[in-house]
Amino acid sequence: MSFYVLRNPSTHDASKHAVMDYEPVGNSNFGDATRCPECGKPTNMLPWLPPYRVTLELWTNRYGDIGFGPYAELLLTGNVVEKFRQAGLRGLEVLGKAEIVRVKRRGGTRPEGELPSYFVAIPARSSTKIDLEASGAEFETPVTCGTCRGGLLLRHDRVVVDQATWRGEDIFYARGMPGLIITSQRFATWHLQNQINTGVLVRSEEYSKDFYSAK
Repeated sequence: MSFYVLRNPSTHDASKHAVMDYEPVGNSNFGDATRCPECGKPTNMLPWLPPYRVTLELWTNRYGDIGFGPYAELLLTGNVVEKFRQAGLRGLEVLGKAEIVRVKRRGGTRPEGELPSYFVAIPARSSTKIDLEASGAEFETPVTCGTCRGGLLLRHDRVVVDQATWRGEDIFYARGMPGLIITSQRFATWHLQNQINTGVLVRSEEYSKDFYSAK
């Protein structure tokens, strides 16, 4: 099985993709973090609770099929949610409908078409683990918990999923690199066939990151 990292397009990708972010409006409500059963440390960002009131920030003249924001949750159009379900894909929990309070347009662009309905959804908090050694991952201090594989990640050369721990989700957060949205080959094929207009998929073995590189 091949895996991919789903990332937010940048404005440099605007010629190929819709680029859309979301910003929560007002004070957000959060639930409790999931904790590792072995070491007790939090394993994810606090879950976002309703009401889901947001501002959309558009960087092109198209509404995005997927919206990325400061939280672990995504915004998806109702059409994308339905297509995901029809395809029989796994790993996405739809939490509720988003209230669009405002649409910000960057660069003076006017969006094409009507404002879609958006839903808040969260990729699975999977028990799938990242093979940290094979990924060339470097942490501030050595990772000591074999369950959550948590720690302050400094950099990695690639993203290698430990396939023995994968439970078949098509979009998920994995243990060891909890900030990355990882997808299956099935999701990547679905994304291409349905011409989803935002979200860049990078083969996991080609996805590197240095969080503390010199600027």
